[in-house]
Amino acid sequence: MYQSAGRVLAECTAKYKRAGPVLAECAVMYQSAGRVLADCTAKYKSAGPVLAECAVMYQSAGPVLAECTAKYKSAGPVLAECTVMYQSAGPVLAECTVMYQSTGPVLAECTVMYQRAGPVLAECTVMYQSAGPVLAECTATYRRAGPVLAECTVMYQSAGPVLAECSVMYQSAGPVLAECTATYWRAGPVLAERTVMYQSAGPVLAECTATYRRAGPVLAECAVMYQSAGPVLAECAVMYQSAGPVLAECTVMYQSAGTVLAECTAVYQSAGTVLAECTAMYQSAGTVLAECTAVYQSAGPVLAECAVMYQSAGRVLAECTVMYQSAGTVLAECTVMYQSAGTVLAECTATYRRAGPVLAE
Repeated sequence: MYQSAGRVLAECTAKYKRAGPVLAECAVMYQSAGRVLADCTAKYKSAGPVLAECAVMYQSAGPVLAECTAKYKSAGPVLAECTVMYQSAGPVLAECTVMYQSTGPVLAECTVMYQRAGPVLAECTVMYQSAGPVLAECTATYRRAGPVLAECTVMYQSAGPVLAECSVMYQSAGPVLAECTATYWRAGPVLAERTVMYQSAGPVLAECTATYRRAGPVLAECAVMYQSAGPVLAECAVMYQSAGPVLAECTVMYQSAGTVLAECTAVYQSAGTVLAECTAMYQSAGTVLAECTAVYQSAGPVLAECAVMYQSAGRVLAECTVMYQSAGTVLAECTVMYQSAGTVLAECTATYRRAGPVLAE
């Protein structure tokens, strides 16, 4: 987590679970001159617009791009790629290039679905399954006086079936609503429920109620993510995994008039637990403020409390109140560390080690 010339980058690059592995990557989350990028792979906001995706979610001067690039399941992997879905001054293009499953693969290609000043073109070029049957039902795709409704009720594969239900996806006078009720795979099924994702007069609301996998399930609940007249609010209530569970609670992350506020209440893992509480992280007029109240690990715990870390007019102030480790404890209290006009000032009030302790003030 660093800051350079008013830009903040926070990368949660990988979270794995070996038994029926689960990978969650918040690849990039940064802010630069009023721009906010937050993903569980990429999620942009620049000068009001918002883009929401499962792999790239950004928006710039109106258009919206949502790409679900890849979702794998190692034992009989499933790949779903929604390569392009965006909106720019009216038109909407949605291309689902490849969705298949390796053992008895399923290929579904929706080459073009868009809307531009009225018309809608939907072309599903190929949907088949090599070893065993495939059922794909697209009940309705139309555009009449603005709105577009596309309902794909069932798409699955018999040998280790995959069920994907997209109940509603439409566009009417700007807004887009997409509700995906269920997507899973029978052997160690994965359930993903997306309640609401739409756009109306700027704002985007995305509610992900549940995503888990039965063998060592993973639950992710995103309560609210929207954009309206600049600000972006994202609330992730719960993300954990039962066998050695990981809990991550992100209370608030938004952007308004250049400022970015991110409040992470708790992130920990029970077996050798790590707890990280970030009270506030934002940027306003070049300044970045990050307050981390606690970060520790239970087996030989390490506690680090950073009260304030920000940058304003070239100056960086970092206050670390406590950092220690219990077995052969190391305690370091840094009151002030900053840089201004080339100068670096560091004030360490205490640093010692218990077994043959060393004290430096």
